[in-house]
Amino acid sequence: MGSKYVDELGEFNLIRLLDGVLGESNSSAIACGIGDDAAVLRTGQGQVHVVSTDAFVEHYHFDRRFYSWTDVGYKAMAVNISDIAAMNAKPRFATVALGLPDEFLVRDVESIYAGLRLCASQHGVNVVGGDTTRSREVMLSVTIIGVADENNIVYRTGGQPGDLLCVTGTLGAAVAGLYLLQHRANSDHIDASAIGSTAARTVIKRHLRPIPRTDMMHVWQDAGIRPGALIDISDGLAAEVHHICKASGCGAIVEHSALPIAEGVHDVANNFGADPFAYALSGGDDYELLFAASKEDCRRMDSSLYTVIGHLTADPDAILLQNADGTSTHLTPGGHDHFSPG
Repeated sequence: MGSKYVDELGEFNLIRLLDGVLGESNSSAIACGIGDDAAVLRTGQGQVHVVSTDAFVEHYHFDRRFYSWTDVGYKAMAVNISDIAAMNAKPRFATVALGLPDEFLVRDVESIYAGLRLCASQHGVNVVGGDTTRSREVMLSVTIIGVADENNIVYRTGGQPGDLLCVTGTLGAAVAGLYLLQHRANSDHIDASAIGSTAARTVIKRHLRPIPRTDMMHVWQDAGIRPGALIDISDGLAAEVHHICKASGCGAIVEHSALPIAEGVHDVANNFGADPFAYALSGGDDYELLFAASKEDCRRMDSSLYTVIGHLTADPDAILLQNADGTSTHLTPGGHDHFSPG
């Protein structure tokens, strides 16, 4: 691509480049390789294994000034389980590669694994192996294996014009919690009375210990539906909308006023002079699910479990944010890029 350094490419161009180096697979066992939340591998009789790997690296993904080692283990497991939930599959097994500095305390290793075990046990996952190695900084790489009927897998590619765009839960809390933790760690002035202890605890917990939405697989099954397209909200809602639109060949209209802002986000954003809707659109780390489904399928679901934030359109070049006054602006992807120079 003519770039010398990875930060000149950005994360997703780098993934496309590496996919090109690997080339096409000739295995009929691969239902889906690179390009979705997880790989899907056929195991026979209509069954698949769903496999995802994510790294969790000190100074980049977590800051030990305000993460406990139990938090580190918990979140490293949670973000991987979320990828399996984003394929409408059930997480079952995990392996963990752990890199540690020489003088890392044994009791802290135990705390990391206590966090891994806590999150894994909440979602029916068993840790079955892994690796340990020396590293300059603490690094965890977790691989999750999920299971599903192949017919139940949901990709990013199945959205159709007219489908409703929906999100589970609420948005913006994780990044609000991060900003609050960072400011506290940097000894910046925080007007505690403006934020309030309840709001602070709420958003901090959402950042440190996100809850993967493995429950939605059962919700859709009980309603007798399957979303057309699905992705988890790790890099920010706006970025995930773009991912679904690109994969499905659709455009979208997202309604600004419909965004479900999490409890505590307004308080934190106001304290920092920020826009809470920007937290919801571009903050990321919420690990809720964004899905596209027909109006008929949405009517068959419990409406308290999701919020309609817009719909897909036929024009793939128009991904728009509709403002409260009726005007529309281009919805910029925003969100997180692992190799952004910023």
